[in-house]
Amino acid sequence: MSALICGSVAYDTVMVFEGRFKDHILADRIHLLNVSFLVPGMRRNFGGCAGNIAYNLKLLGGEGHAMAVVGSSLGGFYAMVLAERLGCPAVLLNPAVEPARDLAAYVGELRAYHDASVTLQWLPEALDELRALAPARITRPERCFAVIAKGDELLDWREMAAHCAGAQILLLEGSDHALSDFAQHLPAVLRFLRLGDREPVKT
Repeated sequence: MSALICGSVAYDTVMVFEGRFKDHILADRIHLLNVSFLVPGMRRNFGGCAGNIAYNLKLLGGEGHAMAVVGSSLGGFYAMVLAERLGCPAVLLNPAVEPARDLAAYVGELRAYHDASVTLQWLPEALDELRALAPARITRPERCFAVIAKGDELLDWREMAAHCAGAQILLLEGSDHALSDFAQHLPAVLRFLRLGDREPVKT
């Protein structure tokens, strides 16, 4: 049995906490709970519905194949990594090509963008992990489609285009890092993934 899998793939670092939180928290004292607590360890989990489907298919003796991976910015970097490992097509939306270099300036304590009262810790080890993941190049550019905006305010479009050499590239004259005009480029993405009409993408 073989199946084409559509769904999300996630990679999480999850804290390891022995026991159950409910055994350590009294309901009538929950309002006193401090958000700081000791975490003796962390574990890395792959998940998301696509990962879970593939895992369970394997348990049943089947084989799952990723239909494609799609990612934007750092997610575009992860999509490149997954496409190389899984051998599937990738859609890269303003992909980060040197995230360890680009994120090095943020090592240390950061404030969350959605709530300045929340602090986060960006560790140097995370940069090492990004370097270890980084593919030297895209080995099968014909299975990649990149949407790259010259107006990207965070990443250099020339570097993205050079890294994606040989891939189908939709180079946008303006736009921005978030590709806020993505809806008008979605038909080209769907054509590449063969989810729309079957005509070749015009770039």
